[in-house]
Amino acid sequence: MAFHALPEPLDREFQGRAAICEALERDEKSFLLDGKRLPDHTEKDFWPTAEKAFEAFLKRGRDGIKDFKSMVEAFQDEGNPFWSSLAASTQRGYKSSGKSLNWLATI
Repeated sequence: MAFHALPEPLDREFQGRAAICEALERDEKSFLLDGKRLPDHTEKDFWPTAEKAFEAFLKRGRDGIKDFKSMVEAFQDEGNPFWSSLAASTQRGYKSSGKSLNWLATI
């Protein structure tokens, strides 16, 4: 089994790969990222393919978001599964922070 060396934890590359790992799903065949099947994780093209798939995933998530206010509204939308899974008290905290940040963005 081949192992890939990880970047240093404080490097941007490490943070990017950690974000990719959070977005991965796995089935009986291999890893998937946003429905795209990735090469076997031991193959040398795994990370380049995963990085491209992750960039596309992020870009799709930003479609229609033109400014900071739009980003906060999209996050707090009831159609966002992450948002709707949060406890009401957590949503209140995010709403309060979102209002403050929106206010700061207007200064």
